[in-house]
Amino acid sequence: MNFACAKRIYKNSNLFWLLLVGIILRVLVAVTRNDLVWPDEHFMTLEPASKIVFDRAYLAWEWQEGYRAWTLPLLYVPVLFICKIVGITGGLIPIYASRLFTALIAGWSLLKWDEILRLARLRPWARTLSFAGLALGGPMVVWGVTCLGDHWLMMAWMALIPAIYRLSSRSSDWDWVKVGLLAGMPILIKYQAGIFALALGLGFIFQRKTLRQLIFFSLGVLVHPVLMGLLDWMTYGQPFSSLIQQVSRGEETSRFYGVDSWYDYFPRLFNDQGVWLFGLLGILLGVCLVRWRATTRFVAIRGRFLWMVLGPALLYFLFHIRIPHKETRFLVPILPALYFLVGVGLHLTPGLVFLRRLSFKWSLPAWGRPLLVGVLGGISFFWIWNTPTYLTSVNIAPLEAQVYRLQKSSVGGSSCLLLLDHHWSWTRGRLILGGGVDVIEKHVSEISPGQDSGCFYAILPASKMSEFQARVSSGSWTFVESTPSGYVLLQKFHI
Repeated sequence: MNFACAKRIYKNSNLFWLLLVGIILRVLVAVTRNDLVWPDEHFMTLEPASKIVFDRAYLAWEWQEGYRAWTLPLLYVPVLFICKIVGITGGLIPIYASRLFTALIAGWSLLKWDEILRLARLRPWARTLSFAGLALGGPMVVWGVTCLGDHWLMMAWMALIPAIYRLSSRSSDWDWVKVGLLAGMPILIKYQAGIFALALGLGFIFQRKTLRQLIFFSLGVLVHPVLMGLLDWMTYGQPFSSLIQQVSRGEETSRFYGVDSWYDYFPRLFNDQGVWLFGLLGILLGVCLVRWRATTRFVAIRGRFLWMVLGPALLYFLFHIRIPHKETRFLVPILPALYFLVGVGLHLTPGLVFLRRLSFKWSLPAWGRPLLVGVLGGISFFWIWNTPTYLTSVNIAPLEAQVYRLQKSSVGGSSCLLLLDHHWSWTRGRLILGGGVDVIEKHVSEISPGQDSGCFYAILPASKMSEFQARVSSGSWTFVESTPSGYVLLQKFHI
C-alpha cells in the first residue's frame, strides 16, 4: 500500500514536487540549524539512547526514578549504533544522523497524509493546498526534524489513520483486534496517546458498533500498556513503573515546571503557526456558515472518517488544556488537524471551484511546477534560517563538538570540561562530547585556584574570560573558538 501511495504521488506532479521539496527542506534544517533544538530532544530521547549505545549520558531525574519508558530512545539506538560502527562516537554527527532519520520518517508520514486527504474525498485543489501547508510550512518543517516524542506521536497517528479506517469497516474479531493494536500503538511513544484510542472508541460507540467489536478493540489497545509494563520491569525492576509514576506524580510534576492559564494554548498556537493559517481558517469558516446551503452541494466528505482525524485531536487538546504546565511542543500531534480543517474549508467553499477551472485554462509548463514549488521551498527555508529560538542566543553546540574533535586528536587520555555559567538546556549532554571527557559545571565566581587542574577545556561567556583567567592557577588557557551567541572555548596547554 505504501508503494501504491508513492506511485500515485509520483504520477501527480504537484504532489511529487511538494513532497520532494518538503523532504529536502527537512534534511537541510536537520543539518544546518543546530540551534533549533528543544532540550527534551536530547535529555528525553538521544541521551538515554547514548547510554545504551555508548554507555555515557546525562540521565535526567525522569530516567533515574523510573518516570519515563525506554521505548522512544530505542528508536534511535540503530542510528547511534551505525555511527559507533563507523567510528563516530561524539560531536554533532550522531545528532545530525538522528535528526536526518526523523526527517525521512517525516517524509514517509507525508505520503500517508496524502492518503488521508484522499480518503476524506477532498477536492484536488483542497488536497494540494492542505498538503503544501504541511509539507512546506516553516513551522511544520522545524517541528518535522525534531526527535521529540510529540513529533513521533504526530507521525505515528498520520501513518495509522488510513489502515484503522479500512480495518474498522470489517466485522471479523481478528480485524477488530488489529484496529485496537493500531490505535494503541502511539501509547508506546507517550501514555497520553491513549486519548487517541479513547476518542476512536467513542466514535465507534456512536457508530453503533457491536459490543463484541468494542471488546476486541479494547483488548488490542491494552496490549501496548502491558508491553510497556514489561519493559519497565526489565529496565527499572518494577512493572509499570513509568505508568505508576506519571499517574501519581504527573500533576505535581507539571506544576513544578510552572502553571499557565487554561487559554494559554490559543496564543501559543497562533504564535507558532502564524496569522495566515488562522486567518484562512476564519475566512473559510465564515464563508461556509454564511453560504451553508450552497456548500452542501459540494459535500462529499466521509463523515465517519472526519471523526477519526479530528476527534482524537480535539480530545487531546481538551486534555492538555487542563494540564497546569503548558508547552507548545505538547500540541505538535494535533497540528495536522488544523491543516486538515483548511482542506475541508477549501472543499466546502463553492467559489473556489473557479480556481480548478482556471488551472486548466492557465496551466503551467512542465518546468513551471517544480520551479514554483522550489521558490516556495526557498521562501520557507529563508524564513526558517532567520527564525531565532530561545537557544539561538546561548547555543554552545559547535564548541562542544570542537571539544570532541580536539579530544579525539589528542593523546593525553581522558580530560574534563569546565562548563561555566551554564544552564542545562544549552548543552547537548554527554552524547556530543564523546568518551573520555568529564564535565564540571560551575559558575565562574565559584572557581578557586587549583580547581582547573586536570581540565583541558572550558566553555564560558566571553564577558567572563578576564574573571576566569584571574581565578585559575595556570595562565596557559588559550582561546580556541567563539560563537555568535557570545560564548568561547578555551583550551589549556601544559608546559
